[in-house]
Amino acid sequence: MAITGHFINKEFNLVSVLLGLTEIEGNHLGQSLANQFLTTIKQYDLEDSIIPITTDNALVNQQMAQELQDSTESFAAKTQLIGCMAHTLHLSAQDGLKALAKGPSTHEDQDIVNVGPMSISTLINPPDGLQLSYNSIISRISHLASYLRQSPQRREKFISMVNIFYEAQKGNMFLTNVITRWNSTYDMLECAYSLKDAYDQFCTPKNMEAYCISSLEWEKVKVMIDFLLHLCHMWNKIPHHQLLFTFIYLPH
Repeated sequence: MAITGHFINKEFNLVSVLLGLTEIEGNHLGQSLANQFLTTIKQYDLEDSIIPITTDNALVNQQMAQELQDSTESFAAKTQLIGCMAHTLHLSAQDGLKALAKGPSTHEDQDIVNVGPMSISTLINPPDGLQLSYNSIISRISHLASYLRQSPQRREKFISMVNIFYEAQKGNMFLTNVITRWNSTYDMLECAYSLKDAYDQFCTPKNMEAYCISSLEWEKVKVMIDFLLHLCHMWNKIPHHQLLFTFIYLPH
């Protein structure tokens, strides 16, 4: 559990200090997190100095906030727990894509950004011009990106087609997405759309038809790009230089 304190100093500069980085043993229940949080801030005599607490939107953090409210009079969960903006954007992107995915050929409980195993049977939702699956579109593009990266020969073949169709984008490869990063889905779709002629040509052979994107489906790709673009504008307004990322924990 990482706890970072933020405050404005006498020079009116925002200062961020890592107060604690502790391994939580056992179940990560709200009560365990609340106990560790209180233990940490008590070390710095900060029990009465909390204005808000910012976390991601996981349920366990809401439970932690409720436990803190029950344990101290200086904290109100309803008004002093604030969701992380970056995580809120991530959830908004997922919900938006799921809303787009709902249709006659899409199951509501299917995760739009969850690409399954490399199985052709999981990729195909045959486009007929009426029942277009956003799920299937994202999956096919993502799987083709992975397919190309598995072989230098495939990658070179695709790049040669890019060189034929796009003078200004010679040597470009389109990106694959990461399930936990919504903006990587935007990057993948935007890049694939910009190289769609090369994409279509590469998928012309019979053995590649599982990855084909129809002209109507490319229109749906553009709809998804336009939706995610607004979230990207918001994401770019977040001061990323002030974000703390914990990649490794060294016990002492």
